[in-house]
Amino acid sequence: MGHAQIFTFGTGTADTPFSIEAWIIYPIVSASNIVTKGESGNGEWVFGINGNGQLAARVVDLSAGADATRTSVPAVPLNEWVHVAFTYTGLNKMTGAAFFINGVEVSATVNNNPSYVAMENTNYAVTIGTGTTSSGGTIRSFNGTIDEVRILNVARS
Repeated sequence: MGHAQIFTFGTGTADTPFSIEAWIIYPIVSASNIVTKGESGNGEWVFGINGNGQLAARVVDLSAGADATRTSVPAVPLNEWVHVAFTYTGLNKMTGAAFFINGVEVSATVNNNPSYVAMENTNYAVTIGTGTTSSGGTIRSFNGTIDEVRILNVARS
């Protein structure tokens, strides 16, 4: 997708609301990206699945060298089309965020680094189904199918 200012949801001093949603189907549990803006270890935000099959999101404050993360408690079902969503109000780090699986909000754990302030525009590309490395390679490629991705500048509920 490339870089676009409309996919930056932080000013360096405050975050703004956004939501990411998609339909996914995948056959095996593996850590993989659904949609990201950034590169491995850097960037602005990541929405994907961790190695336990749970939804995972991360927002990054590069200036502070800090991040805030959220992980769903339930895993995403395998071998069936599932609608997944991540919403972020821009407030209270990841306590102002939520995950939805098939339209139902699911419980999650939160890890907020006290040094995190806000995301900032990094000029990194938005990628679907993979992440990028600093050398331009790919990382955590999605092992399945992703359809109907939406990135919105509101926190949907």
